[in-house]
Amino acid sequence: MVKRPERNYIFGTEEGTKGPEFNVFEKVGLGVASGLLKIPEAIAELGAAFSDYAFDTELVKALEENFPRINVTDGVGKFVEIALQYGVPYGFALRIGGKMGQLKRMRELGESSKMGFSKIAGKMGYYGLPAVGTDFLVGSARDSTLGETFGLYKSYEEGSKGKVGRELGTEVLKQRALLGLEGGALAGLISTALPPALSATASGVAKGAGYVSRVGEPIINPVAQFIGNSSVGTGARKTLEAVKFAKEKIDPLSMKQLKLVRSDQMKFLEGVKSKIGNLLTPEGKMTREGFDRFQIAENTIRSVRSSLDVFLPRAYKSLNVAMKDLQSKIGDKTLTKESAILQDIGRALDPKKERRLSLNDLEKNLTKELGSKENAKEIVSAITNLQSYGDTLTKTTKDIYKRIIPPGKKKEFDLAISDEVRGLLERQVSTVYRAFEKGSKFKFSGKEFELNKTTAINDAFDVLKRQKPRANKDQLKLTAKNQVEMLIRLAERNRSDGNFFYQLREMKNKRPKEYYTSIEKEMLGRRDFVGPSKYSLSLRNLLGGELNPLRAYENKYLTIASMLGNKRFVNDFLSFNKQLGPVVAGRMEKSLFTPTKTKERLIREGGDPANVQAIINDDIATQMAKEFNLPKEILDIRRLNPKEFMRNKEDDVFGVFDAINPLKDQAKSVGFYYTSSGIAESLNGVKNYTDFLINLPLYKTFLMGKAGTQIGKTILSPVTQIRNFTSAAFFALHNGHIGNPFGLRGGNHSVADVLKTHIDELFPDGRVTTEGLEELAKQAARKNELGVTSGSIVQREIDDLLTDVAKEGSAYKTTENLFDKIFQSKTFQQEIADPSKKIFNKAQQFYTKGDDFWKDYGYRFTLSQLNKILPEVGSKYKTDTQVAKFIENAHFQVFKRRPNMQNADGSIKTRKELIEEFSAEYIKNTYPNYQFVPAAVKEIRRLPIGNFISFPAEILRTSGNLIKVTGRELAMNTGDAAVDAYFRQMGSRRMIGQLAGYTTGPVLAAYSLKALGINDEQYDALRESQVADWNKFSDLIIIGKENTKDGNVKYRYLNFAYQNPYDYIRAPIYTAIGRMSAGQKMGEDFDDRFLSGAAEGIGALFSPFLDEAILSERLLDWIRGSTRTGKRIWEPTDPLGDKLASGFAHVVKGVSPGVMTQISNVSSAIAEEETRYGKQYKLDDELLALLSGVRVYEADIKNNLNYSLNDYLRRTRINKRRAAAEIFAANVNPGTITSAYETYVKESYKAYNQARKVLDDAEILGIKERDVKKLLKERKVARDIRRTLARKKFVAPKWRTFYNDQRFKNIARERGVPRIRLFPFRETEVIRKRYNNIDLFQSIDDVKRTINRRIEQGQEPAPAQQAPAAPGPTANVPPVGSAPPGGNQLAGLTQGAPQTKTVRERILEDDPLFRGIA
Repeated sequence: MVKRPERNYIFGTEEGTKGPEFNVFEKVGLGVASGLLKIPEAIAELGAAFSDYAFDTELVKALEENFPRINVTDGVGKFVEIALQYGVPYGFALRIGGKMGQLKRMRELGESSKMGFSKIAGKMGYYGLPAVGTDFLVGSARDSTLGETFGLYKSYEEGSKGKVGRELGTEVLKQRALLGLEGGALAGLISTALPPALSATASGVAKGAGYVSRVGEPIINPVAQFIGNSSVGTGARKTLEAVKFAKEKIDPLSMKQLKLVRSDQMKFLEGVKSKIGNLLTPEGKMTREGFDRFQIAENTIRSVRSSLDVFLPRAYKSLNVAMKDLQSKIGDKTLTKESAILQDIGRALDPKKERRLSLNDLEKNLTKELGSKENAKEIVSAITNLQSYGDTLTKTTKDIYKRIIPPGKKKEFDLAISDEVRGLLERQVSTVYRAFEKGSKFKFSGKEFELNKTTAINDAFDVLKRQKPRANKDQLKLTAKNQVEMLIRLAERNRSDGNFFYQLREMKNKRPKEYYTSIEKEMLGRRDFVGPSKYSLSLRNLLGGELNPLRAYENKYLTIASMLGNKRFVNDFLSFNKQLGPVVAGRMEKSLFTPTKTKERLIREGGDPANVQAIINDDIATQMAKEFNLPKEILDIRRLNPKEFMRNKEDDVFGVFDAINPLKDQAKSVGFYYTSSGIAESLNGVKNYTDFLINLPLYKTFLMGKAGTQIGKTILSPVTQIRNFTSAAFFALHNGHIGNPFGLRGGNHSVADVLKTHIDELFPDGRVTTEGLEELAKQAARKNELGVTSGSIVQREIDDLLTDVAKEGSAYKTTENLFDKIFQSKTFQQEIADPSKKIFNKAQQFYTKGDDFWKDYGYRFTLSQLNKILPEVGSKYKTDTQVAKFIENAHFQVFKRRPNMQNADGSIKTRKELIEEFSAEYIKNTYPNYQFVPAAVKEIRRLPIGNFISFPAEILRTSGNLIKVTGRELAMNTGDAAVDAYFRQMGSRRMIGQLAGYTTGPVLAAYSLKALGINDEQYDALRESQVADWNKFSDLIIIGKENTKDGNVKYRYLNFAYQNPYDYIRAPIYTAIGRMSAGQKMGEDFDDRFLSGAAEGIGALFSPFLDEAILSERLLDWIRGSTRTGKRIWEPTDPLGDKLASGFAHVVKGVSPGVMTQISNVSSAIAEEETRYGKQYKLDDELLALLSGVRVYEADIKNNLNYSLNDYLRRTRINKRRAAAEIFAANVNPGTITSAYETYVKESYKAYNQARKVLDDAEILGIKERDVKKLLKERKVARDIRRTLARKKFVAPKWRTFYNDQRFKNIARERGVPRIRLFPFRETEVIRKRYNNIDLFQSIDDVKRTINRRIEQGQEPAPAQQAPAAPGPTANVPPVGSAPPGGNQLAGLTQGAPQTKTVRERILEDDPLFRGIA
């Protein structure tokens, strides 16, 4: 819909809003204003057209001539205008019409699970008919139709030309009808065809990826077999042994050993190594074996969360649909029915089967209440999944707790579970208390709260009065008030329903006659006020209680997940150490130790009670010293006590840590557990050095902004979303996960198989049955439990930032919490909040899947490999134990860590479980995983520096691990030759994958050069001076070269680094080599080249961690008034208001979500706009970036020359300014002037070299020399500079510019001496002459050698005998106006040898200018 030139504009002209003078925010604002203005204009136009048609009036013409307008012609503004003009009315029509008659029936047909013509027709009708009406109503006749655009029929402008009255009215109505019909057809078509198209595209991508993967099989498998022969294995083993030997000689104490050494016993270098190692390794002070166990707690919670994320959305959706339908039938009279429905759902989800409402009865009740059997069935189907999952998780929890029964003690099962655990497992799900809900708007204040408080006090008084009918009423009222207020304070302190009700019960149990006497025993449930009494109801209302069984179900099972995860960690920790058995000299794996004899046994055997603990301590030290090959006296030993890492005793109400608690029987029976202080402290979590920052309120706001900015640049950026998915494929490539492992066929490890699973998880509706959903949840839970699919590493970093902000009471602990809060605003509700939140949640899921998809693929690929090669029970390995031992040995050889072979009850794990854990260990070590980000990186995350720093940290870790794992696989020696051969093939594939990953970029770049006929010299010239800094020295894939009529040359290219995450490993090397190569061409000294290359290479390595964060950079730009590249944000002369406005716009533009930038670019391309740099937006490039994540760049050589000249001139000004700062200092002396001028000359020479290098590169790339000269002249570059650049001979800058400067004149005047006596003419002229006509592209050392050679040959004057320059402008110089020492010396001149001529005579003799004057 293209806007035509019009008059009577209230903003803009017929040229509209195109061009760089309008920034994106102005365009958006004008688009909003125009869209809102066009709605009343269109309605008025429709009325005028009907009047003209019926009565032959001329209202349309009058309206066109007088109605105010805004001429929006740019792409961004037009997009916003159309979205408001057409989109908002369409949304309202869809929402209202969807509840009415035939349109509602169409919606039901469109949402039907049965595919067919009726579903398609229903969907098209439901989405298309409202568009027909709204586009006809709000579409303006001056908006072009699609048919007009494609030339199918005449435009409105042509049809209405010269017409008035009835004829013009007819044209308007015809145009409006066309707009309506086209809009309806388009809306119906998009809504119907888009989902299948996306699904087909995804399937096509999967098949294509599978095909590409299979193409490599004929090459990869034979090569892997060849590389993986037995001689390679022997060589690899010898190499690893040599490396190990050398490492032990160079560095005797390993990090494992240092974790057990007291800090005061470490040597200096050992202490440094220990501290750095603790910061830069994922395990920190804990052993890696202990750290792996520690992750079980978090993985269990994620596992349960993933299952709930599969089941709950369907339950919520089916319930919401049913409630909306019910409301459409009976209006606002749904409260009673809604309560009955929720109560039935709560009863159906009851964990105790004897209390549970059967699914058949639930369906009957729901059918009766809802009046819809279909809706009832949908709800029951969702509740079936929840019911089944709840039962499974409850049984798992009971099994875990069952195993704490001490051996040999026969107790009933229920007696092994505490009342708190049983109470949680058996608790009904019905009421949710908003007072304890994270992100809730509940407040312990306000009109509603005070009303509920008064009601609770009155009901408490009634209970107390019933208990003590003869007591004083006033006293009872005061008691009731005090008890209710004390209850409120208890709720405010806890902010957790579990802790709140636990403490409430504890207080009543300990002092029943003192605390909360109004709350009777039968009112107090595990986590609820129960019973039908008025007081129970008023207390529920007081704390925001509401009937919400699905939310209560979610809260309950997440609480169980936390308890279960920690219990699993403790059990596995103990089980693993038990599996290791007695200590083994030098093994360095065991981290928990128990005394050989308990304290009680030693006393029974006659030991002195006073010395028993010393004996135990010595025993533990002996064991630790043997296990870790260390002297006893340097060990750091501590008894493990869970109370040290619990905030208070209520934290372990479920007995999670009973097994290691020294106050409990199980720990007592083994004499307690001992470990190192570092490991004991690690159980309490890592202490962050930056915690103090979190306590700064303003800093919290900054962190929130930093997190929000990162969300916008990742989750809310379509380009980043796609690039996140496509680039993660390199993780699979570097692991050799391509083709079919060992030629296996079948299975579920292909790209297509994995893609289907994840699409089903994202879009289960209409695709997955109830049984299928259970299987999906089961698979997802297992992968989370193993730590395979740990989510997006970038999103986890953002969530951790928000968790930091959440300390001290904030509720935004994840991105979901943050957006929940935003979307709870009243202005966001219904029309904006619901769809926006759905879009954000789906975007968040997509971003997570970008990482998880490839991890799942790698996991299945590895699983299929190990399942093929590891033995089963048979003729060679006759028992499960033998098979398990074999797998343990293989696991240890690859990772140097053993798996836990035993379940918590002591039974051996199955082959399937061990292979799954083995496969998961591969993925956790070779694919990025946020759980393994070291403490130092997590500290930096909180600072104003670094963007998404966890990702490069993980690239470094996994790259190192890939090399180690590859080497160990090649060196495999399990004792089974066939298995070893397979492992060597796995290592060979991994090696091939890494080589392919690192060489893909250079190969593609080389191929592109060959295809376009570009030589290496041109390629180097392009990379070194004609691309943006972030593209320099990368693998640039040239995709086009264009010679324009005006003599310009344009190169189009892709930066492959953005597609390959492992380019981060090569970038420092590429940058260092590239910088040294460029420096050599500019004649830099080797030392300078080496230092610059090393500095830039190191900078490339550390820049992700040390660069300013996005938000920090924009804020600093605002403060300093310019960007780091010199672009002005505001001028020093601008008024304060302009500075604030310009700075704020700069910040907002920088932190705005990626989707806004990308929509802006596409819209600008459609509108054929140019960037502020004069480059044309190209629609194909913008669509390619939007749909594939691949950005095409353009190197416009002539345009680049302009900016390079600007850089050169800016550098020249800076050099001159620095020299002037020294020369124009108040107490300057001749030595300082000479030194400053010579430095200025040298720096100018370097600047000329750089400028000439850019010009040479431009000529190499195809720009004619005459065009370069013309450009220099057009830019009004000084003649001497042009001559220097043209002749490639240096013209030294003139010293007279300083001599004639007014500032120098003022200094001389203040000194009371003539300028001619203060300025060292002879010395500066000698310097100028020496450097004049020196060839460019030499190093400064070469220039000095040339000068010395000329002096020796008599071509240059010898250096003047002058005292060394003062170290600074004010050193050894008398103040202005003071008399010089000796009386006849010139102020500021350094004393030297006696002179035979006066200064004046020497100047007149040596300087040609003054000789001529004389």
